[in-house]
Amino acid sequence: HGRRGALGSRRSIRAPLRAFRTYANLVEQRPDDEHVRRELRALVEHDLGGLEETLQRVERFARLGPPEPRPFDLAAALGAELDARQSAARSKSLVVLRELDAQAPPLIADESQVRLAIRSLLDLALRLVPQGGDLYLGSAWRPKGEGSAAGHRILLRFHSPEEVLTGPSGEPDGEFLEVVIARDLLERAGGSFAIDASGAQDNVILVQLPG
Repeated sequence: HGRRGALGSRRSIRAPLRAFRTYANLVEQRPDDEHVRRELRALVEHDLGGLEETLQRVERFARLGPPEPRPFDLAAALGAELDARQSAARSKSLVVLRELDAQAPPLIADESQVRLAIRSLLDLALRLVPQGGDLYLGSAWRPKGEGSAAGHRILLRFHSPEEVLTGPSGEPDGEFLEVVIARDLLERAGGSFAIDASGAQDNVILVQLPG
């Protein structure tokens, strides 16, 4: 179901296509406007790169086999994904906060699939967070308690003034492709995936994975 949803989700592709059409109409209406031509060229270069990245992500997702669980350090994996995006965060002057539980026991899951899920969410967040915004990524180990099993928790939080992660209720294509992919991969790992976008563009993702 998740894979069909990811392949059927068109939100990540439709947005740049709408922008292309808008600027194409402007070029037709104002053929001698050098500013419009420069804007269209920059838009095409930027958004075609984004479309290529989206298609590559879908291809990697579609080729995945069944999970191969092995123990790995979740905090180290999350930290590595954040570190790989430092230049992207710096280019937007973002404040990136991390609270990763380095003392947690290993997570037993398919590391490559969990990292693809987190990578998808971080790339989406970095795209949506405005210049000078902030992003928070945290992890914590929850020991077994009364009525609750032991497990790992991942929290991703960011503010995006123009977009929230969830679409209208019942809209099959209302979610971002990255969210669909991440949810499917983390649920394959036996985890739960929840989004709270009830605030004014405050997006909070909570993932719980078994210990």
